[in-house]
Amino acid sequence: MEGKDYRKFAELLIAIAEIYPDGFLLFAIEQYWQNLRLYDYEIVKKSIFKIAEFKKDEAFISKDDIRAMIGV
Repeated sequence: MEGKDYRKFAELLIAIAEIYPDGFLLFAIEQYWQNLRLYDYEIVKKSIFKIAEFKKDEAFISKDDIRAMIGV
């Protein structure tokens, strides 16, 4: 991802967090960005949506879950 993707990445995480019972801490967006910024935004987005389909009742998606879905 590039710097221009940060805003839509943050908006994606905030939107996905709304379906989780424990929510999502906004300060974590920067942590997720730092861990996932090497990957293409569209790939990260697709991975997040795939994981969210199966983990709606669990804790928020971990960075490791996203990396695994990307195939890293």
